[in-house]
Amino acid sequence: MSCLDFICGGSSGLCAKPLAFAQEEQAGVDAACKLMANFEKVVQDITNAGPLGLGGGQLTQEGLMRVDPKQISYVKAMVRAACSRLLGKEALGASTPEEALAWNQAARFLGGRIQGSREECPGREPDMSSAAAAAMSTVLGQIEAGSKLMSNRERVVKDITNPGPQAVGGGQLTQLSLKRMDRKHQASVDAMMREVCGRLLGNKLSEPSTPEEARVWAEAAGFFNLRIQKSADGCPGREADTSPAAAAAMRTVLAQIPNMTKTSRAAATALCTALGQM
Repeated sequence: MSCLDFICGGSSGLCAKPLAFAQEEQAGVDAACKLMANFEKVVQDITNAGPLGLGGGQLTQEGLMRVDPKQISYVKAMVRAACSRLLGKEALGASTPEEALAWNQAARFLGGRIQGSREECPGREPDMSSAAAAAMSTVLGQIEAGSKLMSNRERVVKDITNPGPQAVGGGQLTQLSLKRMDRKHQASVDAMMREVCGRLLGNKLSEPSTPEEARVWAEAAGFFNLRIQKSADGCPGREADTSPAAAAAMRTVLAQIPNMTKTSRAAATALCTALGQM
């Protein structure tokens, strides 16, 4: 499939929009075209066991961790999802924790691999323009964050509702200054986390149905926002949870979570009805 076919495919394709794209949209299109044009090579690079690069030379950026070649089908699915998100489309996420983990690793590797200028990696030509690289970095951060959360959602929910004194995996709790939720709210917290996973891939599926549930979602989102660690320096003795790009993506979605659109509309309708009967 060509990049143009991918963009124009379906009734919601970008070809149905005016030709004058906003700068941000155009950067996403450029990045998607570059990714589709090099699809197989990108997948092979992500799953390259080494020791040589795809062209026969030495591997570059060896500090980045590649994905096991056995996970190549998952990597392909992740790259396709990235293309969809770059074009402003929704994307289906991984279907199992194992696949989600592979998506997370692949997105994190590719996010670290993207080069938008010569200065970022001397001796290696840039992959694309700086604007296109920024667009891809943002999307890969969203996929990395959503996949990481999807792969260990149950553990995250248990952590948010953990009364202590021990951590979910044993040992002592960290970041004790953060207030956790009561365990009775575990189902609501789980629903909120599912929604976070969906929104990171462009899918808004639900929102709180009552003011009480909205409060639980807001408090859980607030706790998790402060719990996210993007570097080893953020909490000495505790490994970073995600890359900086993924942490930023997660925080952006968490800030949007206390959304009471449906409830507010229902309350307004009820109020108007009551006033009309007075």
